[in-house]
Amino acid sequence: MGILQKIACGRRAGQAFAVVAAASLALSACQDDKKAPPTTTEAPKIPVHWSPDLPAVIAYQGGVGYGLEESEPTVRNAIQNVGVSVVHIPVVLDNNGTAIAWSSTKISESKCSPAEGGPPDAVGSYVYNLNDETVLQGVVCDKTNPAYPNQSQNAEPGTKLRKLVDLLKLGATFDKAVERLWFDIELITDPVDKKNTATPEQYVSAVVKAVKEARFDNVIISSYDWRTLPLVHKGFKVGTEEIPGLTTVPTLALVRADTFYPGSPWINGLNLDEVHGDLIEAVTKLGVDGVAPDFLASQPLPQPEGQTPPGQKKPLLVTKQFLERAHKAGLKVFPQVVNDLNDMDQQLKVCQGTDNQLHLDQCVDGIITAFPDVFDNELGTLGANRPAKLSPR
Repeated sequence: MGILQKIACGRRAGQAFAVVAAASLALSACQDDKKAPPTTTEAPKIPVHWSPDLPAVIAYQGGVGYGLEESEPTVRNAIQNVGVSVVHIPVVLDNNGTAIAWSSTKISESKCSPAEGGPPDAVGSYVYNLNDETVLQGVVCDKTNPAYPNQSQNAEPGTKLRKLVDLLKLGATFDKAVERLWFDIELITDPVDKKNTATPEQYVSAVVKAVKEARFDNVIISSYDWRTLPLVHKGFKVGTEEIPGLTTVPTLALVRADTFYPGSPWINGLNLDEVHGDLIEAVTKLGVDGVAPDFLASQPLPQPEGQTPPGQKKPLLVTKQFLERAHKAGLKVFPQVVNDLNDMDQQLKVCQGTDNQLHLDQCVDGIITAFPDVFDNELGTLGANRPAKLSPR
């Protein structure tokens, strides 16, 4: 595993929003800088009131490098001790339609075991096939991941799964005077296995319900399943008083090599031929606010002239050219998931000018990482202003 995580730049305070997520990327988005890119049409964007502490420090799975994924102690640590801008929370629905904070459609045997008195067959089952009682009380998910040796810092024995609304309520207990704390809610849907996951409409409805109940509406909605994203504004009834004061809900397209290809069920029926197989054009046509690709080009991929041959270190996907085109199209860019110090430094070089200084207005808008403290510390080292830590009310 790479050393912890430091991470990259973003755009200055006052420049609209930033987002999150988690993924790896695809295809022709990684064009060689020497080649003329396809024309990208600028899309009008709804202004988003965003936090002043860009670039965004995005805590992947709640800050999973230092605790059990999406658990309350892990999320609290990311907010209170690290001071993240965004907490990434993936969610799945159970068969009661409740949004559960969990990163897989199944109850994983590597992370969970049956609770005392709980049904033995719950572990290994699809969350969508279980009811509230079984999901929330019938399993214990306190197994640490060897890939994150520091998880034990915030891992409590007997940890059970939590509802999304509980974590949103936790976020609401922190000082929001400058509205700088956001939650990135990733919808874990599966357009291939529709039998074992809820529909996009059900996901959006469940998240809206949780947001209303928690009275915490600084939320971003992200997904690899692009069918969900056009439903968000309608589902939240943005611009009405359904949720008082809510003017927008930023949306973020997650993408990786095994979701972005011609005929993919993940891309909401988009014809990639019409957008020249180009990621930025595709995401612009989708009408979202940002994109979260893998910061490295996935393999196997076409290797344009001048790129690193297969078998050697993968080239950066999010290059200067990629950022320039994305920003011109009104998109925010959040590479993910970057957990290695050397990889962080590689991505940061994209933000440096000929003077070798960090130029935040020419860089990624934030980075998604399991180790948000390292990113935050690195930004401070490089001279970026960092906000004070949040405190509970």
